[in-house]
Amino acid sequence: MYLTGFADEVSSNIEDQIRVTKELGWNAIEARSIGELNIHDISDVDFENVCKALLDNGIHINCFGSTIANWSKKISDPFEISLQEVERTISRMQRLNVKLVRIMSYSRCPGSEQYAEERFRRLKVICD
Repeated sequence: MYLTGFADEVSSNIEDQIRVTKELGWNAIEARSIGELNIHDISDVDFENVCKALLDNGIHINCFGSTIANWSKKISDPFEISLQEVERTISRMQRLNVKLVRIMSYSRCPGSEQYAEERFRRLKVICD
């Protein structure tokens, strides 16, 4: 067993996230935001810097706290947005040997119609 958490609630800076994680005696971060962006949206250069900082400090990422299908996305938004996030997430998870990703199920629509059929269709494609 190990403890982990969203270190971006301490700081958006990866060095601060690592420092606080180590101060807690933990060795894992559930990665979400670095800088002002989600880990799957930062530049390739920034991502490589994150990988190096983690390796240098003996910290690993146990899960990506992605923005895939999250509350900021509407079910009426183009599905391509989510698919592009999935592709970026997969390659970065592979690079860091991460097996878990947290996704959501799109924001609630005003009113009673929630487009359940489309939500489930999209989430099935994302999971596949």
